[in-house]
Amino acid sequence: MIFAIGIVINALTFEKYIIPKDFKGVVYVITEKDFGQNREYDFFTRVFRIPESGILFTKFRQKSGFNNRKFYQIDNLGNLRELGVLDYRSYIEKWDVNPPKTEPSRDSLAVFTPDLEYDFKEKNYRMVFTVGKYKETKVWNYLPEEKIDSLKKGVKKINAL
Repeated sequence: MIFAIGIVINALTFEKYIIPKDFKGVVYVITEKDFGQNREYDFFTRVFRIPESGILFTKFRQKSGFNNRKFYQIDNLGNLRELGVLDYRSYIEKWDVNPPKTEPSRDSLAVFTPDLEYDFKEKNYRMVFTVGKYKETKVWNYLPEEKIDSLKKGVKKINAL
């Protein structure tokens, strides 16, 4: 019994993602133990501060399991506003065969389809999601690897100084 409770507690993770004011686009949170952003906690909750680029290198190891994720947008005064989480597949498009009867607002700012992906090249997980309004978003959960690699080289160079 105690062993089972230990397994569940080990798999349970609380995460807070803080997104810059007016940011819209794709976010990648990538584990990089050598030069990633230092670990930050708010009690038991892991805190991820997303930079303007949308690509955060962190020393936190991403892991699959039972994740309680909250997403916030921060204003100039440091106030946090919680963002809703939606799935872009919940919207009705003309090509849908079995459309749902209702859909979320296309005008609301939200986090779309947070997903923990496995990166076979780096051999670890990374969190990917899109922030924006459904009707304005052109790309879902994708950034070219070249952009990520370029930013990684820049961060390594700054940390080497």
